[in-house]
Amino acid sequence: MNRRNPHASRSRGFTLIEILVAVTILIILAVAAYGGLNALIKAREITQEHDRHFQQLQLAMATITRDLRQASTRPVRLTSGVLVPAMMGGANNIPALAFTRAGRPNPLLLSRSGLQRVGYTVEDGKLERISFDVLDRAIAPTPQRQTLLDGVQAISLAFMDAQHQSRTHWPPLNSEPGTFLSRNPIAVKITLDTKRWGEINRLVLLAQ
Repeated sequence: MNRRNPHASRSRGFTLIEILVAVTILIILAVAAYGGLNALIKAREITQEHDRHFQQLQLAMATITRDLRQASTRPVRLTSGVLVPAMMGGANNIPALAFTRAGRPNPLLLSRSGLQRVGYTVEDGKLERISFDVLDRAIAPTPQRQTLLDGVQAISLAFMDAQHQSRTHWPPLNSEPGTFLSRNPIAVKITLDTKRWGEINRLVLLAQ
């Protein structure tokens, strides 16, 4: 009767080929996992960049709307002594839109007017808000510039007068000098031509 020697039984080890196959499978899984993770990271970055630009667009349009809704009919005297209308705008104007607005913030309760002259222009692909510390200018003031939106190719404007007619300029072209010094349109339409969002329109009704 033959008996098996328990000490003769030995555990079988992995062969070199089996180890190589296992390592290859692990490498494939690691590469696939890295590719998926990298795709998720890129998608997240794209989403965050999209959200940042969208928030910038919302803030820009909200700023323009706020300023226009506080538009005043107060004309401004330039350093030359010339009195210019409370609002001026059009295709060839620099800045494209300029007007007097009320509600100037004064958190320190300084002794100053609550009116402010602001303007909007597009330069080097950026929509900029320009503001001045004074209205009537004995000397040329230094403007304060704030970039509101990147990737803006052009800005165009339309103005609605009291007869509900659309005008490309304000004051209307060929109007009598001085007629519109203290008269604002009843609405302003702003159109921004942007690289990312295409054409953006905003119609703002002005307080009368």
